[in-house]
Amino acid sequence: MPRSYVDESPDRVTFSGTDMAKRYGGWDQQHISVEFHRPISSILNAMLAAGFELLRVEEPAPPGGASRLELPISLVVLARKPQGSPGG
Repeated sequence: MPRSYVDESPDRVTFSGTDMAKRYGGWDQQHISVEFHRPISSILNAMLAAGFELLRVEEPAPPGGASRLELPISLVVLARKPQGSPGG
């Protein structure tokens, strides 16, 4: 069953290497990988809570463009800590 977008619990995935690794040897063993999904709102709210100012947010389209149904594959955030703030 697909997970909810807002589900932040760890997800265990079985990784069995890539086709190239299998072809050249070495990485064709199965391993369990733990992945942590975070909604964009969790990432941005954590930055704001840490005192950052968000200056710009971009979700670049993958090479060749994307259909309206595809999710972005990357997120670029430009942020800064104001001078005089802790860590700024």
